[in-house]
Amino acid sequence: MYKRITAIFGAVIMAFIMVPADSVTASTSRYERSFNYGPAELTAIWHPLSSGRRPVVIMVHGGGWRRGTRESLSGHARFMADRGYQVFNLDYRLKVPWPAPRDDVAAAYDWIAARAGYFAADMSDVVLFGESAGGQLVTNLGTLGQAGYVFRGVVGMSPVADPRMAYEDGMKPDASDHDKVLRDAAFILAGECEPVACPNKWRSMASKTGAGAGDPPMLLIHSAEEWVPSKHSEQLCAALARYGVPCTVKVYPGNGHAMDVWNQSANDVMSFIDSVTLNSTEERAGGRALITDVLLGVAVNISTGDPNTMR
Repeated sequence: MYKRITAIFGAVIMAFIMVPADSVTASTSRYERSFNYGPAELTAIWHPLSSGRRPVVIMVHGGGWRRGTRESLSGHARFMADRGYQVFNLDYRLKVPWPAPRDDVAAAYDWIAARAGYFAADMSDVVLFGESAGGQLVTNLGTLGQAGYVFRGVVGMSPVADPRMAYEDGMKPDASDHDKVLRDAAFILAGECEPVACPNKWRSMASKTGAGAGDPPMLLIHSAEEWVPSKHSEQLCAALARYGVPCTVKVYPGNGHAMDVWNQSANDVMSFIDSVTLNSTEERAGGRALITDVLLGVAVNISTGDPNTMR
């Protein structure tokens, strides 16, 4: 009898272990599956069509354009899926010259859009989310202004929004080790071409370069003492503000970088995403939600709560 109970218990445990990644779970009623979208792979986490088309979050990991995988954002991707979003968590080509990594993110968008029916994805309601180097990719794509790309909003967690700024900071006599690592990463992204030799490439790598009317609102997150300074985002927000595009930089206490600031910023991030998409309570009530708590060209220091108009 004991052996029979043990065998049944073991079979039950194995059944849970062997559940395929793309099956629907009773607790969340959603699918999770990896796909090759061309240049690289992505993991899709989506709710079935029976629940209606839903807003989309496209997530892009960091790693200095040289390392990292989407696995680092897998928990955050599931968190957003549990909030009701169709989530696509991307890998992209690493150690390739600009603009190849940004082109990969655009290719993923095209791949998803071509299968929007399958994923019950509302491609008129897309938010880009990126951290560190991935933050540079999503903010840059957000300001590219390319026909056919419609984004409701962009979230950058410690985005390296201006790689030339990172390069120049890393060349200073008092540059930290982190500054030097980021300098070298930006140099490789530029195809190992100095700014003086390839000014147009370096200019195109800066997300502020393409800022214009019609760009999506942005929420950009930093910590006060981290190694990607908030001036990256402040300059981007200032460029967007000139065209009336809502953009906020929020700076939290401490020295956490990118997703290390998630626990402090998650409520602000999700409030922003909810407010700009059809997932908002106001939108469900029948009208496009106003973008709340997203200020025009303003940096907010969370430790004081005081908004300071950027210069």
